[in-house]
Parts: sequence; C-alpha cells; structure tokens
Amino acid sequence: MLIAAAVCPHPPILVPEMAGAAAPELDGLRTACYEAVRGLAGAAFMPRGHDGRLTGPGDPAAGPQLLVVIGADDATRTYDDEAFGDLTPYGLPQTVGRGQGEPLPLSLTIGMWLLLRGQGVVTCQTRFQGVAEGASTEECLALGRELAGSAERVAMLVMGDGSACRDEKAPGYLDARAEPYDTEVARALGQADTAALAALDPLLSRELQVAGRAAWQVLAGAAGEDPFNGVLLADEAPYGVGYLVAGWSARTGRPGMPGLSCLSGLSGLSGGGLFAALGRRRPAVVDEALGLVLPHVDLAGVLAAGPLIDHVTGLVDALLGLVGVAAEHFLDLVNDRHVIPRCCVCDAGSDPVRIPSGARAWDPYPF
Repeated sequence: MLIAAAVCPHPPILVPEMAGAAAPELDGLRTACYEAVRGLAGAAFMPRGHDGRLTGPGDPAAGPQLLVVIGADDATRTYDDEAFGDLTPYGLPQTVGRGQGEPLPLSLTIGMWLLLRGQGVVTCQTRFQGVAEGASTEECLALGRELAGSAERVAMLVMGDGSACRDEKAPGYLDARAEPYDTEVARALGQADTAALAALDPLLSRELQVAGRAAWQVLAGAAGEDPFNGVLLADEAPYGVGYLVAGWSARTGRPGMPGLSCLSGLSGLSGGGLFAALGRRRPAVVDEALGLVLPHVDLAGVLAAGPLIDHVTGLVDALLGLVGVAAEHFLDLVNDRHVIPRCCVCDAGSDPVRIPSGARAWDPYPF
C-alpha cells in the first residue's frame, strides 16, 4: 500500500559539483528536493504557513517498510543491491553509491544521490526500479499497482523532468504546448490528482520530450483511488526544461498511517475555559461530540488547501475577539454587582481561585 511519495526532477546539474559556478541557480530546487525526500521518512507531508514548505520528517514509526525509487529507463527492470550511479557520461568523473554492479540510468542515479544526500533519513529497504520511457499508460499503471502491493507500507521517490520545450534555448526548442502541459502536471502533482496523471498523452509527452511521464503514471497506478494530500514544492523551468517537486502523503484514517486521534486532546480547549469562566461545567454532549468528530478531522487536508488558511485564521481571530468582549462584559457586571460569579477560572487539575469582586485586571484569556 502506498503511503507517501516524493516527486523530483533528475537533471545532472542538480549535483552542485556538476553545475560548477552555476550551482547557486538551482539552490531553491535542490532545497525543495531535499525537503521532499526528508518527508518520506515519516510519510507525513504537512504544509506550514504560506510558503508551502514541509515540516520535515513525520513519525518515523509510521514510515515506509519499502522505498521504491522509480525513473525513466530504456527498459522496465529492477536493479539489484549492487547497482550504482555514474555521472561520468555527463562530465563529472564521480560515482554514486558503493555498488559495483550494473550502472543505473540518469533518473535513478540522481534519485540515489538525493537519498545519500539525506544521510540516512530513509533507512528502510530500498528498490531501484526503471520504467521504459515509451511504456504505455496501461503498463505504467499496472507496474504502479504491483509496486504498491510489495509491502504493507510503501513510499516512492518518483524521478522525472517535465517538457524540454519551454523556450528557444531549450533542448527541444520552443513549443507552445509545453507550458500548458507542465502547468497541468504541476496542478495534478500539487493536488494529488491521479486521474489527471493517468490521462497524460504518451505521444504528446514524447513530442515535448517529457522525461517524467512514465514515472508519474506509475505513481498514479500505485496510488489508485486512495485519497492523498499533495503539496507542490517547486515549479521551475530555468533552462527551458520543466522541473517539478512535490510531496504526497496518504490521508489519515488508513491502516499504517499516523492518525490524528491526538487531536481529541483539543476538546479540552474547545470552550472548556469559557464554561469554567461562566461557572458551569461543559455539557457531556459536547465532550461526546468532540470525541467523535476530532479523531476524523483531516487536518493535513485542511492545511494543504492553502487559501483556506487565511479564512480559518480570520475566523479564529474573530471568535477570540468575541470571547474577549464577552469576558469584559461579564467582568463589568461583576464589578457593578449586577451578578455574582458562582465559581472561578481555573486550569484543568488546578485548585479554584476565586475571582474577587473588583478584579478588573483579570486576564480575559487565561485558557
């Protein structure tokens, strides 16, 4: 079962030594790739703020049992543990890995380099799988389903470049179809839209010199119809070639995934302090409702929505403002002897502290 995936491009110049003086031009892309790979360790991709970056490794205990690195090759085949990467054909006399067997294709070489760059972040069994660049959509989807069924918890590092026809200096020269193609793939990766990836046209992809089509469709087959959260980390075309980076994680509630049942602890903050301030116990029905609903809240999905964050934040601010106004009004009534507080404001498990009749300096947000 697929629980997570990282999608990265595989240009040789992703390796700083290969890029030389131009290495800083791809620093942002490298950072995005490192972050995507780190996310595989805990199979949890959680956006933070407005930059869409990940929080980094999630719960290692819920991480993958098998990591499959998938990338374009001249034939569909699996490499053994002795396979290694070789950057010599691209101008850098350097090997990747310690194997002495069969050399990996470029896509898997850069994939291995990214994993080693992570310095042991992913410690589970790793499988390097090539997929024929000209494989049909059906073959790619079938391979993905096979790989996803290889273990109870499978993660994928999916290597692939976008179109190579984004401008006049691109390897395939300028093609007006290239940018819309890459834009749709970026959207599909960012939204974990497996149907859109499965619908990519192999013929058009070949005409646009897309190196990632087959690998992306293997990912679509591995994910199947299961719901995933997607985060787009990079969408660049610095040399006329589309470079996309994304992270996927299975939504909560599925076997083998870190759940969000810990959110049930939030029930103590969901109005509990306000009920205490008013001298009342929170009704049992509220606790029961929160206990039923919160374990099933897909927090990752909400956060990945991006634009909704602003609206949620504004709503929370407004609610806090109302609580503050209500508390101030309550204190005014107490001060003017219109009401007498029946109890106190206290933290759970602490001793009651009575509110004196002139306590205007009381903090309206003790909870």
